[in-house]
Amino acid sequence: MWRHISLAGLLFMGAVQAAEPMKQDNQHVITWNRFADQVYQLHLQLTQTPGISEQTHTGGYAQMPEFYREERFYRGDRLISKVQWENDNPERFHTVEV
Repeated sequence: MWRHISLAGLLFMGAVQAAEPMKQDNQHVITWNRFADQVYQLHLQLTQTPGISEQTHTGGYAQMPEFYREERFYRGDRLISKVQWENDNPERFHTVEV
């Protein structure tokens, strides 16, 4: 039910050596996922009050121009929070900002 951010990357050992996959630190992933869930819960609390408006648009990156759907939440003209949902996995958020 909760959305999770997966942490992955490559470790580059200099220009001469080949890139090696980084070993996954499960405790680190659990900690960051818990933090992301808590930020999302704060987003929900802040946006469930009267007077909040929402704007939605699609965004992405050079090779993936429609990677996410972005929802921005405002109270008056002040941005309260922003959530980006992955288009290929709509139940998973890409980023959440409060």
